[in-house]
Order: sequence, then structure tokens, then C-alpha cells
Amino acid sequence: MNKMKVIYINHYGVWGGAQRSMVEMIRNFPREAVNPIVLTPEGRIEHILKDAGIEFISVKGIAKVDHTRVGYYKGWRWIILLRELWYLLFTMGAFLTNRKKFRSADIIHVNENTCIVPVILAKKLYNKKTVMHARAVMNNEQKLFRTRLMGNWFRKYVDVLVAIDENVRESLPYHPRTVTIHNGLTISDEHTVDQKLQDKLKEINKRKLNLGFVGALDKNKGIYDLIEAMKVCIEQNMDVNLYVLGASLESAR
Repeated sequence: MNKMKVIYINHYGVWGGAQRSMVEMIRNFPREAVNPIVLTPEGRIEHILKDAGIEFISVKGIAKVDHTRVGYYKGWRWIILLRELWYLLFTMGAFLTNRKKFRSADIIHVNENTCIVPVILAKKLYNKKTVMHARAVMNNEQKLFRTRLMGNWFRKYVDVLVAIDENVRESLPYHPRTVTIHNGLTISDEHTVDQKLQDKLKEINKRKLNLGFVGALDKNKGIYDLIEAMKVCIEQNMDVNLYVLGASLESAR
């Protein structure tokens, strides 16, 4: 069996939910079927990939265009584009330095919908099939030229668009090949078992309504909104438990 060569483009060097789901996806592919290579910014993710035995190429940064509902450019946020132009040099350098690897790839997979720039570069330089994993809710205000431009880019350069849930999918521009695949979570893997976590899970009262939050403890992830919702539940004497599993983004770096 010939191995399918897939190059994954990771957008951040931190160890977060997007990075974890990418690594778990790679590790669950049969070794004899897929040959993965990850292009990633420098950071903690390098140590995770090394421990998992996954080949990777690390660079200073990956160029992104943030048109998400939370982080789209407005006011002083336009200055962030200067950073992305700086990262564009490293993204281009990675493509050209490793052009043999990219040219021989079967699929190029980007790990977030902010990574449209690497998709466009990969298409123009190597004309390979591209898969975009959409995790963030996009700003879909049609009155903004950026919204229409991003939609055109998605349809022109992305072959398959994968949304992690229906909220994300509804925010995406129309694409004829869009699918929804929910993220999974492995808690029984020998490499990821946390005994304290296992013990806590056993203590959960199964007779109550239990809500769980797994992810980065960041405002953008909705943790504060969830806490406010729990306050309402408490005020109405609802018998509900909330279990939170995660860390701050700073501790993940």
C-alpha cells in the first residue's frame, strides 16, 4: 500500500484544542496508510509532535487573515496585519525551502479557517488538493468587502471545507463541498491518561444533570458566558453541576 502524504499546516505553536485534535487525528490514522508532516510555528507543539513521532517543520510564524466574528480587523486591530506580513516571509520561506516535500504531497490540510494565505500559496505553487478545517465562527457580514473576498477565496482555493460544528458551518461562506465533523476527545489513550482526571470523572453524580466544558479558559471560548448561565441556573434552584477542564492560553504556551 502506497502511503498518502499529507502536510498539515498548524496556525499556532501553543498546545490548544485545535492542536490536540490535529495530533489525535494524525495518531489515529493507520501508520501504513498516511505519512504526515506538520508545518507549525515554534512553540510547545514542537515537543508534543516530537514525542508523538510526527515529522514537522517549524518556522517563526504562519501568515493568517483573521476575519472571525471575535477577532476581525477594526480600529487598532488593523496593526496586526503588520505581524502577518512579517509571518508571510517565514511561510513563503518554508514552502520554498521544503518545496520537494510540498510538491510530492497528496493533500495539504490547514488547521484553521484563518489560514487562507497558506492555502492560496500552496495552490499557486504546487496545485495540490487542499482541505481547510474551520474551527472559528467567521464574521459573515455581507456588507463588508472582506467577507465577500474571503468567500471567493474559499471557493477558489479550498477543495473541501470541514466545519467542527453547525454554528461554525452556518457562519462560513457558501462552499459546494462543506461537511461537518465534530471534534473527538480521547481520554483512554495510554499517552494522555491523567489519573486525577480519571478519579474526578468517577466522582461525578450520574443522577444529576452534568454539564462539561473542555477547552482553553479564555473569554473567546465563552467560559464567562457559561458561568453567567450557571448563575441563572443557581438562582432558579436548578440541580445542575458544571465541570470545567482546561487551562489559560498563557499556560499552554
